[in-house]
Amino acid sequence: MTLQAIPLSRTTHLSLLLAALLPAFLAGCSFEDEPRYNNMPASHYVKTIATSDNDRRVEKAVDALIVIDQPAVPYIIKAWRQNNDAAVRCRLARALEGIGPDAYEAVPVLIEALNAIDEQQIACAAYALGGIGHAAKPATERLAELLRSTDSSTQVNLLYALGGIGEAAADQIPLVLEAAERQPTRDAAIDALSRMGEPAVRAVQPWLAEGTEEQRLSACKVLAGMGKNASLVLSGLRTALRDPDPRIRIEAAKALGAAGTYALPAHQALVYQLRDDNDQVRETVIQALIQIGPSGSKELISALQDRSWRAREGAARVIGRFSSLAEAARVPLIRSLDDPSVNVRLAVIDALSVLGESVVEDMIEQLRSDSVLRRFGGARVLGNVGPAASEALPALQKLLSDPDAIVRAEAQRAIRAIAGVM
Repeated sequence: MTLQAIPLSRTTHLSLLLAALLPAFLAGCSFEDEPRYNNMPASHYVKTIATSDNDRRVEKAVDALIVIDQPAVPYIIKAWRQNNDAAVRCRLARALEGIGPDAYEAVPVLIEALNAIDEQQIACAAYALGGIGHAAKPATERLAELLRSTDSSTQVNLLYALGGIGEAAADQIPLVLEAAERQPTRDAAIDALSRMGEPAVRAVQPWLAEGTEEQRLSACKVLAGMGKNASLVLSGLRTALRDPDPRIRIEAAKALGAAGTYALPAHQALVYQLRDDNDQVRETVIQALIQIGPSGSKELISALQDRSWRAREGAARVIGRFSSLAEAARVPLIRSLDDPSVNVRLAVIDALSVLGESVVEDMIEQLRSDSVLRRFGGARVLGNVGPAASEALPALQKLLSDPDAIVRAEAQRAIRAIAGVM
């Protein structure tokens, strides 16, 4: 029996062709094409966020989407559109905020959410926009409108968004300044202003110069978060260093430190403030001088002879952070080994120790001094230098019979440190 070919209709041909192509098409649409983390696709994490009641699983899913970064954004946007639940959207917003500027594709849907009735959704959308940053500039006007009409908890996130947008949101600085005057939103407004660049510096300058106590404090806090931009108002910050309110002095010192080398013109004013009788102010000034770097050696060396032990100790501590300063101050530091203040002496010892092997000969000479304080200081420095001070061992051995018990104990400690047995 002979088999004859059966003619196929056009429809049948098309059906067979589709059947042949379908597996390949489905393979092209599979999870294999999705961005993945730990071998799981983005859609898995989005589904977890949308459906899970387990907070830990949700947090891990949010973290995974942040790691996946920009490729996860379309999946997050899709889930956002499919879920009106505020809790789900807030979880998705955390992922978008964490992804940051790479989540720019989500800006339109987040702006839509700013028109929601539910303030929780508004707050979460604003939070995400704050992380996205400059690309969220189209949301600026709506954020400002809401800043006038929402409750303070929502305003905190709105301010975060404006701060994230940064200088591009400069038109809204007057509103942010108003928020800085209100207790519930003050900290968020200060943070926002500190991220809004030079326009914000100009905006807070009147507060710094002639504002109320709280305005001066807020202005200094804003500038402390500005980095080098704070150097635009160095004169005002120098004045703030002498403010009667220690909180303002602290924030002014922070601002100068954050400006780094741009604050060099205020170096002398900071050195003078080392004598401040408020310990927290003085500690902040010391850190500011360290942040500015190894400059102004003349002022710091002079401060080693200041009438205030606080200034002498602070100067020695700053000098001790930089070998170049310690070398420049070598002679006055050695002179200060018998300073009347134990705090100063200990700071001087630390500063001299920075010089390492190069200071060994000078310290051996101190071991022969008639001053107990100098013998103790020399031994302590040599012990700090360690094995590189081995040439001092004979002189230290002699100190083991020193008439002063503290010197004997320090000599023993130094010998052990040099021998490497401590």
